[in-house]
Amino acid sequence: MHRLRAIFLMIFWSCLISQTSWAANAYVTDSFRINLRRGPSTENKILKFLPSGYPVEILETQEGWCFVHASDDKQDSIKGWVLSRYLIDRLPWEYQTKSLLQENEMLKKKLARIENKWEAALKQQTDKYQKL
Repeated sequence: MHRLRAIFLMIFWSCLISQTSWAANAYVTDSFRINLRRGPSTENKILKFLPSGYPVEILETQEGWCFVHASDDKQDSIKGWVLSRYLIDRLPWEYQTKSLLQENEMLKKKLARIENKWEAALKQQTDKYQKL
């Protein structure tokens, strides 16, 4: 009986200790840089690093590679090859989230202005009827 109790206590304590040593949760982001290369191979020279969200125009595709035209707001324009698996047809989630957060803030301010105008109009009507 004492032996069974001792085994139970050892299992209980080992469970408590092991739970506190678990790693924290983490999430992978879709933010990274891709290589723009001179040709459709990893052996070709890297011309530029393109960050996540960088817009490109696909000019040609070939065996898992895309020949793209990359340009930014500064009128920097370059053509080269990138692995097609790194290109998506939507804005990355990080950028979509930022855009939606900005839109949400704008709509909150707009709603607050409308509510203030509505309350002022309601107060004006209430005051008008109370005078009658």
